[in-house]
Order: sequence, then structure tokens, then C-alpha cells
Amino acid sequence: MSRVHYCQQNFCRELIPVKERYCSEHAKLHKKYSSVTDEQRKALYKSYNNQQRNRQADAFYQGRRWKKVRDTVFVRDMATCQVCGNVLQTKIVDHIVRRDLLAGLEQYDMNNLWCLCGRCHNIKTKLEQSMLAKTNGKNKLKHISKDNWIKYIKERMNNENKR
Repeated sequence: MSRVHYCQQNFCRELIPVKERYCSEHAKLHKKYSSVTDEQRKALYKSYNNQQRNRQADAFYQGRRWKKVRDTVFVRDMATCQVCGNVLQTKIVDHIVRRDLLAGLEQYDMNNLWCLCGRCHNIKTKLEQSMLAKTNGKNKLKHISKDNWIKYIKERMNNENKR
């Protein structure tokens, strides 16, 4: 008998062969992500670093200390999005309080880090940008808790789903 494991979709208890990640039902949902090769993913990441990040941010995210902390948080959160619970395809570890609002070693504080899927991370980033544009936005962003971010992101996801 071949080895089996559970489908990696949250709450799915379908047993599938070890060589597969998802059952036939959930494989369709994740197909668009699996079609991207590692080379394409690396090229997109390199392009993002060169065009959208400043040099200081790029140096921070390429540093050995950050990579060690990022990997630890990724394992701690069991490679799942802390908002929607989806299994992550890439290591997206996000600062709850924006990194540019922190100083020194606060940037590596694991209590301020969490894993997010691409969709939730994009929603959070857009919310942060809209808050920064308002008066006293930086101060507001410094004081938003993890629970509040979860609430705001889920509300935004529900609004998008209704459209």
C-alpha cells in the first residue's frame, strides 16, 4: 500500500497519495499557483526588489538575521495564513506594525510578525497605505493590534466577495 496523507486544504480530511498536495477537488483551486515555476517566482521577486523597494528595505530583507527570524515565524505559524487559514505557497512574513515605524531590534520582534497569504497581505498593504494618507495615520498604524487587523482584513474580503 502506498503512503498517504491528508489534503493540505484547511479542514479537508481527504486522504491522498504523498506525492500530491491537494485532493482533486482542492487541486483545482490551487492550480494557478502551482503553474508558476521557481525560476518565474525568483524573477518576479527580483523585479519587485529592484522596482518597488528602496535599497535599505532590500538590504534588510536580504539580511541573514531577517531570514532566520522569517523562517522561525514561518515554522511557528505552520505555514498558514493567520487571517484566512490557507496554506502558504511562499514565505510571506509580515510586520503587524509596519517596519518603517519601528526602530532597531524592534524590526525583528517575533511578536510583531505573522504569516499572511498573498491576498491577505495585499489587502493589509492597501489598508495601511490608505491609513497613512489620513491625518495622524502613522500614529494610528502603530497602535492597531493583530486582532483588529484580522477583523479589518476579513471585512474587506467579505466586501470583495459580495461584489
